Amino acid sequence: TSNCETGTCDSLVNISFATEVTPIIQTNCAGGGCHDVTAAGGYDYTSYSGVKASVDNNRIMGTINHQSGFSAMPPSYQISTCDTKIIETWISEGALDN
Repeated sequence: TSNCETGTCDSLVNISFATEVTPIIQTNCAGGGCHDVTAAGGYDYTSYSGVKASVDNNRIMGTINHQSGFSAMPPSYQISTCDTKIIETWISEGALDN
């Protein structure tokens, strides 16, 4: 669980794909016709399997961290540090469909 609502990212454990990761992905990646069923760039983030594919090919963290060699996503801003840590923690906990 996370506590980003309070402005801190302390004690991130047991991150849930459904309740914590999905809202971040929907707001920053799949909304507005980007990585939705139209699969912009070939990535459909409307489902667990689509997000997991980007985890498995080691692309998602490079893109959201705007790292060199990756397409910066979202292109016009960076996802908040707290939300990025939630995704990182979820991945480190096995990127479960939970």
